[in-house]
Amino acid sequence: MTTKVKICGITRREDLEFLCQAGADFVGFIVGAEHSPRNLPVALGKELIRSAPLPTVLVTQRLPLPSLVSYAETLQPSIIQIHDVPDFALVRELADELYCALWQALPIPPIGWEPKGAADALATMVKRLADAGCRAVVLDTAKGNQFGGTGIIGNWQVAAILIERSELPCVLAGGLNPDNVQEAIAVTRPWCVDVSSGVESKPGIKDHRLISDFIRRAKRAHQGI
Repeated sequence: MTTKVKICGITRREDLEFLCQAGADFVGFIVGAEHSPRNLPVALGKELIRSAPLPTVLVTQRLPLPSLVSYAETLQPSIIQIHDVPDFALVRELADELYCALWQALPIPPIGWEPKGAADALATMVKRLADAGCRAVVLDTAKGNQFGGTGIIGNWQVAAILIERSELPCVLAGGLNPDNVQEAIAVTRPWCVDVSSGVESKPGIKDHRLISDFIRRAKRAHQGI
């Protein structure tokens, strides 16, 4: 098994072209999340998504159903990934309404913090999301009111327990970079790893050397497992 790689927070065509050549499996674009320094205007998001030769992930917030449907119809991504506290009714409505797949981000506690019963509670959420029509979950580190996108390393032990129990493919995110991605894969064994700030020179600007190193190390991780 080879772990898949998603490079997220793309804002420039040159970065998109490079990561496609470097062997990424998914590419993520942030639209509708104005707090993010990587948030794209709809027009630029549409241009980049439609020019991508590999599966595209529209990363956005939990918005009203009409807004999410409008984004899907305008941007035409392969997948929509929603951050925020899961709304199971909304997920079910979206799964019925959208032509594209739906991923939901779930908050993992930061490294060094292991609240009692965290893995059990998250496993229950995954089952409900699967029943509602979700296709994958993204395990990203929570901090305060931020449900992912923090760039903070998560508690990989909690993630590993959840991944082992999960009914859905799991994407591991949160503080990953070329130096720690192989260890993260060895500990948690995710279906896919997701990186943004860990391969950047500054927010929204990707470092091509770091992208190459991250993809190479992620793809080779299982050779040591």
